[in-house]
Amino acid sequence: MKYSLVIYITSILALTVLLTPLSVLSETPISCSAWIRCSTIPDNTYGFIGKACHIYRNPCFITLENCDRKVRNETLIIPSTKKKCKPFCPSVCPLYVLPFCAEYLNHKKTFNNECEMERYNCKNDKTFRLFSQGACKCPANGNDKSAN
Repeated sequence: MKYSLVIYITSILALTVLLTPLSVLSETPISCSAWIRCSTIPDNTYGFIGKACHIYRNPCFITLENCDRKVRNETLIIPSTKKKCKPFCPSVCPLYVLPFCAEYLNHKKTFNNECEMERYNCKNDKTFRLFSQGACKCPANGNDKSAN
């Protein structure tokens, strides 16, 4: 039986390596998130996609996103510094509304679209990510605040 090496990045310094049968891998769609697991510990990292600045929770998330972008034959993220990147945060977003709930360190927030979340993250040094479709539930706990 043939095996493939699967690497899980559990922190910046720690890796978990597993041997996985190729038959298992060939049955699943190609997705880097199936092979790379990133820590959720914040270490804000900045990068450019084209001329737009984006913020990632830690360097592993840029590695993961670049892996997926390579599979999809898309432009790769170019790592940068906060000082160089921040002036290029998105400033204008489309007006369409497709609300979703995003999460950052157990705090949930509703955004009208992905651009609004990217703009908010970049300007506020946060790394909110999609949690669920639709507005966040449980506004009574004070965690849900619209991105408006």
